[in-house]
Amino acid sequence: MTKQSVEDLINNYNTFLFDFDGLLVNTEELHFEAYRRMVEDRGFTLNWTFPEYVSHAHVSTETLRDAIYNHLPQLKSLEPNWHTLRDQKQRHYELLLQKEPVPLLDGVEEFLALLTQAGKETAVVTNSPLNHILHIKHHHPILSQISTWITREDYQNAKPAADPYCAALEKFKKLPSDAIGFEDAIKGLCSLLAAQITPMWIHQGHYSPQVLNQFDHVQQHTTLKDLLTPAPK
Repeated sequence: MTKQSVEDLINNYNTFLFDFDGLLVNTEELHFEAYRRMVEDRGFTLNWTFPEYVSHAHVSTETLRDAIYNHLPQLKSLEPNWHTLRDQKQRHYELLLQKEPVPLLDGVEEFLALLTQAGKETAVVTNSPLNHILHIKHHHPILSQISTWITREDYQNAKPAADPYCAALEKFKKLPSDAIGFEDAIKGLCSLLAAQITPMWIHQGHYSPQVLNQFDHVQQHTTLKDLLTPAPK
């Protein structure tokens, strides 16, 4: 696979689509902490490492649900309704968001400025609800350079379904070949591929070799800053 440079991307694509949590902003550890607090509220301990959490959460909500219930079968007996637990987790996450501004991840500001200068269309396509997005945007004016925001209220089926990215294409009146999408999670990659959009995977390697091999045809970088750094000649 020939890697595309950032110059290639700007020349080859008109529309740039971004996930939000874990790609543009450093919220993934807050989500992890919120799940741990939700479990602690019920008298249990979620003694996973952060990479263990990512390996489940980045596949799908259902995968994470099953992993937590398998890890803590007593929790499932106590509260078999996952939506109740999920709502409790969301409340913890919202409290954590109030504590201090969530930082942008490396390379985000530079990449968005570059795309704005090039006159490219940009959108965030996220499973997060609008109220979470607005809270974080308030602290980072650079995010206002992103013109379009597709949040959980804007489509029926969440990632890994194609719906979120299909909604973005419909918003822009674009073909899949006009766009490239950036994701940190497997469910996001699957969503992009289902929508027939070229994916780029930005991740820290918290996956098994089998998973990495499954997506070895996708261009990968550790951060957006890594993408912006010219490869040594």
